[in-house]
Amino acid sequence: MKFVILFGFSVWAMSGQVQTTVPGNRVITLAGQPNGTRSVNNSRSAPADSPIPVNLTIAAGQTLYFEATGAVDGAGPDGRTNCNEAVVAELGVARVEGACRSLVGMFLGDTTRVQPAGLNFIGDAKNLPLLRPLIQQPFLIGSGFTAEGERKGILVPAGATRLFLAATGPGTSTGSITVRVSVGRGVEIPGNPVRVSG
Repeated sequence: MKFVILFGFSVWAMSGQVQTTVPGNRVITLAGQPNGTRSVNNSRSAPADSPIPVNLTIAAGQTLYFEATGAVDGAGPDGRTNCNEAVVAELGVARVEGACRSLVGMFLGDTTRVQPAGLNFIGDAKNLPLLRPLIQQPFLIGSGFTAEGERKGILVPAGATRLFLAATGPGTSTGSITVRVSVGRGVEIPGNPVRVSG
């Protein structure tokens, strides 16, 4: 399974915004699960350990932008330097790899789908400026900006109705991340190079 990352925009404009706080002990794999559901691999349970839903109406084709501050286990939203970890695939949610305790998001639809391929955000992949994740496929948000200070954009996939946020980790972490989510519209520059990542 692949997703396409398009570099750069000629313009972007905001049309809605919401702010929320993400406690460090939430796990993304419990997104949308009914109360009492236990995470197979780390024994966390819904709703106490469920990720935070974003109270924002979303629609396919929108571009979401993020600004995140705060810390989980002493690490900012981009995660710890020289430390990587994986959130294992379970409950229909794909595997995701990235910096320890980094902020991730995931879209859900109104029906459960086949578990998609996992994504790896270790190394240069953490600085991709525009992502097209699938439903049930966690993606790296981090601070919401690349290392060069460029704003990252996340395209809402077809069928997505909800967005959830959590930090990577075992579900026993402390601290929290404050996240501002904005709905915008990016206009692609003709002739921009396209980068495809598995």
